[in-house]
Amino acid sequence: DWVYQQEPVLAGFNATEQEDLIIKFKELDEQLATAAQNEVRKRVFERYPNVYSTSTTRVGELGVLNHELNKRKRQCPVRRLLRTIPLLIQTLKPCFLVSPLAVSQYLPFSNVASETLTFDVVIFDEASQVFPEDAVPAILRGKQSILAGDQKQLPPSSFFRRSLAEDEPDEDDDDADETEPNQLVGMESILDVAVGLAGRLFKDEHLNVHYRSRDESLIRFSNHHFYRDHPLLT
Repeated sequence: DWVYQQEPVLAGFNATEQEDLIIKFKELDEQLATAAQNEVRKRVFERYPNVYSTSTTRVGELGVLNHELNKRKRQCPVRRLLRTIPLLIQTLKPCFLVSPLAVSQYLPFSNVASETLTFDVVIFDEASQVFPEDAVPAILRGKQSILAGDQKQLPPSSFFRRSLAEDEPDEDDDDADETEPNQLVGMESILDVAVGLAGRLFKDEHLNVHYRSRDESLIRFSNHHFYRDHPLLT
């Protein structure tokens, strides 16, 4: 009692009000995710072109797209369409979900900015499963890159690939210029490349929580045998 009287914070503490505050915070925290989603949708829809716009550029791009959508056959190939109206496509669909190989296949890359699709951020999930050479084209199209992965997982499979570098020795290795080493040589995945460049081009971060952490039995074995009982993964 004496301690409570000496500390204004404790003297004025009300357990009921504190519990109500916690409940209110949880409610607002849950609403925050929905509010963020709605804000993103609002901004995307605000950028949608007006079909009644008198802008020559917009009318031309929409005309090309509507023309292709109304065709019953001989539609324009996807790659050519993306190269023809890249700005309109990204206005309608600012987020692309594609494989690394599809990036090279469908998204044109040109020295002309108006013909190249670029992104604010390129995100790789399961980066340990992506070959470095497959990831580079996607990285070149982004202003920044996020690679999510785990080096403890299996590397990408090369079952369908022939590695000439392993079968035949490179006679020019001794004469290679070591002042500018190839950062991709000897790396199995793009995640390995990023880890090797940590502190220079990439910043290394660890997750504070994992979905398997909801049930300790799901993470206990791997956490003990692979991650040395890392406290962030328990």
